[in-house]
Amino acid sequence: MRKKFQLFLFLRKRPSLKARVLFHFILKGTLRRDFFAHVKKEPGGCWIWTGQRKKKGGYGRKNFGAANIKCLYSAHKLSFLIANGIQNWDELPPVIRHTCDNPPCVRPSHLLGGTYKDNVHDMFERGRANRPKGERNGSAKLKLTEVTAIRKSTGTLKEMASTFGVSITTVRKIRKGESWKGCELPRGTA
Repeated sequence: MRKKFQLFLFLRKRPSLKARVLFHFILKGTLRRDFFAHVKKEPGGCWIWTGQRKKKGGYGRKNFGAANIKCLYSAHKLSFLIANGIQNWDELPPVIRHTCDNPPCVRPSHLLGGTYKDNVHDMFERGRANRPKGERNGSAKLKLTEVTAIRKSTGTLKEMASTFGVSITTVRKIRKGESWKGCELPRGTA
């Protein structure tokens, strides 16, 4: 009777399909068992998800559902939910961050709730922001030799812009050192 009342209270909130399916497994009491069947505790501290993954070395995923309704859940989010006793998928924080920077890790002590802003801040703080510089940047319209020529030239901004097929603003920023920072030709080249 108590489980039926819990289900009634839960469904009154009009939760998402993901939340309804997950709540069913919480009530059945099989969520924890099904989840931990796919966890390998490493000696280094991380608990590695051994089930389905998004890609090799990526975030773990777990399917829950009945005959015709299946929902895919992120393994680290499920771990956070189980560890913190959260009863509703919709009550999870927007982002679950890893303190260990190991995507397949599901150890609750390595997971923190947060916002997208927190996650991006972590990425920069830990040096995981991979921003290619210079020619390796997919948006680059110039080669390093052309940038060096612009820096050394004495022509007007307009002349340089038309010569290299870029805007006057681009030439100005290159000359002022506002763009192509830290991109220099090795000494003795060109």
